[in-house]
Amino acid sequence: MKVPFFTGGIIMKKDTSKKSVNERILSDLPSTISSLTQEVSKINIQLAHLFQQSKKIDEIYSLHFPNGELEKNAKLRDRFLAEIILGIPRKRKKG
Repeated sequence: MKVPFFTGGIIMKKDTSKKSVNERILSDLPSTISSLTQEVSKINIQLAHLFQQSKKIDEIYSLHFPNGELEKNAKLRDRFLAEIILGIPRKRKKG
């Protein structure tokens, strides 16, 4: 039988059956570990993806931009990187 009780602003139902707290924790432990492992795997995949994007941005920056002008002007550098990442074609001067 479950009886409501108050703990720290949350009303919970207290299980008055003979199952001890330790037994409940141990029975829930495998599912908790499984869900945490899945979450860590998702985070690991996301971090690997972010690392690859960062690597691509660094390659683009080193191959396509002259060092002097873009290092001095951060706004210009950020705009050019955003254009490349978003796939916006740059207009070339005919001459």
